Amino acid sequence: MEDYKDVQERTINLLKLEYEVSRSLIDKLDGRLFIVRNWAVTTTGAIVALSLTVDQPRVLMVGVVPALFFAFLEMIYQCWVYDAISYSQDLESQIHRVVVEKGALDPNYKFGVRGRIHPPEF
Repeated sequence: MEDYKDVQERTINLLKLEYEVSRSLIDKLDGRLFIVRNWAVTTTGAIVALSLTVDQPRVLMVGVVPALFFAFLEMIYQCWVYDAISYSQDLESQIHRVVVEKGALDPNYKFGVRGRIHPPEF
């Protein structure tokens, strides 16, 4: 039978791994958010430049569609980043509980990020 120290060490290693994954997910989502913003600026700038080049201000109206699309995409990514940060903070609490307080995991704890990232609710 395993002693408490072995179980605690395995639990700590599992939580560390999961925490690294959660931080990696936050970085990945932040990177995607940056890409969406770059595309929004590039697309809007190109439409403004086209409008000025052809001397047709109505072309700017076309620029509203991609701007709304990119705004919607950014809101989705912001929701996912918020969920990932919340998940990471919960993991920090679990790590504190196990390492510092020498307690057991929260009984409601579930391994994995999959159940924590939800579709945005508008």
